[in-house]
Amino acid sequence: MPQQVIKRFGNADLFAAGVINQKAINQNAQQILVLVAAQVLNIIETQFAFATNEDQDFIEGAVNTIT
Repeated sequence: MPQQVIKRFGNADLFAAGVINQKAINQNAQQILVLVAAQVLNIIETQFAFATNEDQDFIEGAVNTIT
């Protein structure tokens, strides 16, 4: 009579599955953080653009009195 084999998941299988899940979660978290950082940068640039926006247009015939 053949011996009955009971298959059980070992700790290594659970650890490997946990590592795979953690990598997927970390990748999603990184993508979310990049999107948030890009949005924050966009907001900061929009709010403070007046401080860095220089208009260097030259108008012919105009007298430049600002030095």
